[in-house]
Order: sequence, then structure tokens, then C-alpha cells
Amino acid sequence: MASASTAGETGTAESSIRLLIVLGSPRGRAGNTAELAQLIEAGMKACAVVESDYLFLNEIPLPDCADRSLCVSHGIASCPQREIVEPLLARLQRAHVIVLASPVYCDSTTALMKRFIEHLVSLVHRPCLHEKHGFILSTCGGRAGLNVHLMREAARCWGVHVLGGIDVKMAAYASSPGYRNRITRALSGAGRDLFAACRARVRPAPTLGELVWFQFWRAVVKFERRELPSLDYQHWSENGWLDQPFYRSGRVSALKLLLARIIVLSRLVRAAVEIHGWSFLLGGRARNTAAASKRG
Repeated sequence: MASASTAGETGTAESSIRLLIVLGSPRGRAGNTAELAQLIEAGMKACAVVESDYLFLNEIPLPDCADRSLCVSHGIASCPQREIVEPLLARLQRAHVIVLASPVYCDSTTALMKRFIEHLVSLVHRPCLHEKHGFILSTCGGRAGLNVHLMREAARCWGVHVLGGIDVKMAAYASSPGYRNRITRALSGAGRDLFAACRARVRPAPTLGELVWFQFWRAVVKFERRELPSLDYQHWSENGWLDQPFYRSGRVSALKLLLARIIVLSRLVRAAVEIHGWSFLLGGRARNTAAASKRG
């Protein structure tokens, strides 16, 4: 297992697939989550040479996010903790495959993983991992909670194409050979699927959820442009996304795209109503009538 401090020192050719596994377990290398993550790695390495990098969050002095608005408005270079955050982002950008792995703590992800995600909030506004493939691994004693959902949504916000996720109940994994075999096959299979996705010449078609997220943020960025030029608009414009249906070029279902735009429109209208009230939908006429009524 490659250590966090020796990432990339495997001597593998640059043409090989680079796998990054982010471990959010406080137990780090000794935990069940790290053990299971190695099954995904083994599945990929059964296909060809893979360069592995394990990022153990319990070995990194990652403080709480000091000021979320700075990286969003001025870029990660303005982050008070950029000396720590920038190398983490560089490792994410270097990888072809990103696996987020964490045990369940209080029905959610661990504080370590949550802190890691919080420091990457600017990627929600300016995704830069849209060429990556991902997988989510969650371990729990019994109740799975929202762990897979939270990590999957975070990765999707960064632009990652998440192939899937799995909750592993460790009590059953330890006591039931049948369950253990199913999980082993599933994780090894996930590794092979991730490898195949990296080698595929045709980019995967986006899911409805991915289209909704992209269309929502494209609308937000375009609206921001009316108010004030921003790093968000610059990033989206430079990548050519303002006139595209999705980050990646390729086949996009016309029906999914229509549904995504309807969902986004309904969400934007609901948000406007919550902020401005129902008069927002009726325009200035309703506001003028209401003002005249008050004067009368």
C-alpha cells in the first residue's frame, strides 16, 4: 500500500492509469475501510499496471476550513491554508480514478472526510475533475446512513463521473462467508469497471442527476455574469461550457436534457419565490398594485 508521503514513486510509466484512494477513517492504514479499498485496487491491477496513491486523511494536519468565501471568490491561492489544500488538489487532478472511502460515523461521513470535502468547496463552483472516474466506499457496523450519498454528491459536484458506490456492513462481512464473498466480488468488479471506463474511447453518457447539476450551475453562472464578472464565469467560459449541455463532449439524451432543464427551472423558480415572494412571478405590476393599496 503506497503511503501518503510516497505518492507517485512507483516507477510506473506515465501512460498507466493513476488511482487515488482517499481514506477518511481515523484508523487509517489499520482500518477495515483501508483493507476493503485494496480490493478495488486489486481489481484494477488485475487488468493492467496501475499506479496507486493512498491519501490517509488521519496523517495530514488538515484544520477546519477558516473562511469558505475566500477560495470561492478569489481562488484557492487565497485560502489561508493553501499550503495544505493545494497539494491535495494537485493529487486529485493527477489521478485518473478517485475513490472516496470512509466509515459511517453518526449516520454520516467522518469528520476527516467532511473537512476534506469542505476545503474543496471552490470546486463546486469551478469543477476541474470532469475527466475523472470515481467510486464510493462506505463501511458501517449496521446502519449505513447518508455516507455514500454525501461522498457521491461531493464527487459529482467536482465533476467526477461516479460509477457507483457500496455500503459494507462489517459485522456481516466478518461473520458471513457468503456476504464476504459477494462484497469481495463487487469491489473487485468495481476496480475492473473503473479500469474499463478509463480505457474506453467513448465517454460515458451523463446521468439525469449529473445533467441537473451541470444545467443548474450553468444557469447560476450566466446569471452571475449580469451582476458582476466572476472567477466562476471565467472558468466556465474558458472551458466552453456555457453553450454545452454537459462538461464532456459526447452523446447526451435529448429526453434527459429536457427533464434536467425542467427540474432546474422549477428549482430556480422555487428559490426565487422563497427569496422574493410570489409577487416575483407577477413582475412589477403586482408590486406596484400592492404599493398603491398600501398608500390608499
